[in-house]
Amino acid sequence: MVKEVLTYPKNKDILTQKSETVENIDDSILAIIQDMKDTLHNTKEGVGISAIQIGVAKRICVIHYNNEDLVLINPEITRKRGEITSYEGCLSVPDKYGFFQRAQKVWCEYTDENGRKKELSDGGFISRVIQHELDHLDGWCVVFDLVKED
Repeated sequence: MVKEVLTYPKNKDILTQKSETVENIDDSILAIIQDMKDTLHNTKEGVGISAIQIGVAKRICVIHYNNEDLVLINPEITRKRGEITSYEGCLSVPDKYGFFQRAQKVWCEYTDENGRKKELSDGGFISRVIQHELDHLDGWCVVFDLVKED
């Protein structure tokens, strides 16, 4: 089901919460994941969404990657390499974009929706998306110096 994407500053109290670890992947977690996929697909520009952005303080993100939905449960960045400054937007801060310094490449360990432990290592755009979504899980809502407003 498509959910409302919470926005800053209106939903600041929710968006700045630190998300809780997922202990079991049960039907309720799978329903949250489906809601996240539906909501992400309903956005015009979104490539990633964290559960907190639909009001659920669980460590889950969904990223549209290689024409598939990549589900990261309890993701953790284990290594970083390089630095890059890039231009980003956020579904929770609509129509505003800013520059952020991020690692150029990350290694991320996570569990998928089937309970399998996995690792993703990639650079460039997907690396930025992973870092952005994990910021949300840690209660950091992207609020930045405005450089463009549509």
